[in-house]
Order: sequence, then C-alpha cells, then structure tokens
Amino acid sequence: MKSQEARPEKRLRTLKDLDKSALALAKVCTLILNESMDDDMLWDAIFARLPR
Repeated sequence: MKSQEARPEKRLRTLKDLDKSALALAKVCTLILNESMDDDMLWDAIFARLPR
C-alpha cells in the first residue's frame, strides 16, 4: 500500500520539474524569437539563463 501512497507525491514533484523546465524553455524561446538580438549575443543570453 505504501507504493500507491508515494505515487501522488512523486507525480507532483515531476509536475513541478516539468513546469520549471517549460518556463525555462519559454524564456529561451522568447530570446530566440527576438529579432533585434545579435546572433553572437544570443548564445551568451541563453546560457546566462540556462547553465550547461
């Protein structure tokens, strides 16, 4: 029965991780779609928000 009780908690943690990743991806997509940003500056801006 314990394994069934742990599943909702694990799922909630996974959803939080997915939400965090989706927000990070949205920020990077905003940078990519910004036509005023120079290509050389783009990579620096992306990695400033998302460390390798």
